[in-house]
Amino acid sequence: MSDQNSTEENDKKTLSSLDENYATIEFDTSGNIVKANQNFLNALGYDLNEVTGKHHRMFCNQDYVKTPEYTQFWKELGAGKTQTDEFERFTSKGESIWIYASYAPLKDDNGKVTGVVKLAQDITERKLASLKVEVASTRTQQMTDLSPINTLMSDRDGTVIYANHNSLETLKTLEQHMPINVADLVGSSIDVFHKNPAHQRKIIGDPKNLPYKAVIDFAGEKLDLLVSPINDSDGNYLGPMVTWEVITAKVKLVTDLTEASNALATSAEELLAVSNTMSANSEETSAQSNTASSASQEVSSGVQT
Repeated sequence: MSDQNSTEENDKKTLSSLDENYATIEFDTSGNIVKANQNFLNALGYDLNEVTGKHHRMFCNQDYVKTPEYTQFWKELGAGKTQTDEFERFTSKGESIWIYASYAPLKDDNGKVTGVVKLAQDITERKLASLKVEVASTRTQQMTDLSPINTLMSDRDGTVIYANHNSLETLKTLEQHMPINVADLVGSSIDVFHKNPAHQRKIIGDPKNLPYKAVIDFAGEKLDLLVSPINDSDGNYLGPMVTWEVITAKVKLVTDLTEASNALATSAEELLAVSNTMSANSEETSAQSNTASSASQEVSSGVQT
């Protein structure tokens, strides 16, 4: 008898603790509300008489309750399957709140489901902060996806984990020279881009080597690479990000301009040599002219004599 009293006392303490720390609500097998504790009522802004006998759908988005997912949610509870997740619910004023909740089927001695009890905690503040980060992350990814700059990312082991749209489109023009299809790039190794993978792996394996800039030969083209480190929020190195472009035409242009410049320099030297020769010839002609002038003067003087 003493053990039974002790067990009942522990059960009361457990229920009291749950009631104190969680928002709890009980439903029948159809989803109609049987009872709710004060934490739940305060969180959603209702009095007990306003919710008793009403259906669970009163707390949900009205478009959601018309979906097969919502029907399946209650069907699985009726089959005895607990549902635990983050859920969006709405207060009496129509304001959105987020809860982390477990919907647990209640069963009789024969295992038949007789109702459902929900234990929930308000996680609205945490969820909204998470959603802001998620939105910011989505915007950043969209910007990267749509960026005209070719961008690739890999993990520390060199496995490609991301390629933006422009990278994939650019690589498609080189696909016939690649050892793999562009569609299979994500999930493959960066080794497909290098003749000496060990060298590149050594560089990306240590963030102290980054940022790193290089021009490599790939698929008959010249690629200009900038390898930068990517870190998590705690500063831990996750892997490299590579921004790159095909610069074959630029390299050819520079080579052609250099050759043209050298040719012009050679021509200028030749013109200078010709100019110097012409200058020397001019001086010689001038000297000869002076000599002829002197002779003429001598002849004229003799005639006068």
